[in-house]
Amino acid sequence: MIIDDFLADPHGVRRAALDLGYDPAAKACNYPGLLSDRPLAIRGLDEAVSARIGVPLVPMAGTSHGHCRLTLAGDKGASGVHIDPCFYSGILYLSLPEHARGGTDFFRHKPTGLERVPAD
Repeated sequence: MIIDDFLADPHGVRRAALDLGYDPAAKACNYPGLLSDRPLAIRGLDEAVSARIGVPLVPMAGTSHGHCRLTLAGDKGASGVHIDPCFYSGILYLSLPEHARGGTDFFRHKPTGLERVPAD
């Protein structure tokens, strides 16, 4: 599901995201870029997403729910496939069009048709 024009003030939210702390010394994951030192509170976000998907959105413990990732053009990750350990995942892009070089690709294992990690 792709929802455009989701925020009333995307530039204000982007400024708030850029004002979070991004410490290179705290980098401890397989993915490119730096994770924010704390979540970005966006009032009404979880409720708006819950209304669209038809179930209550509950952050899963141990995930980076609400955190921002700052990724620059030269950043590389150690892993080619990103896996979130939850039923739903969402991404709120705050990049300006002139700064974006792509987006998110979704993985499907062609031989099996699987779109998620097998339970067994």
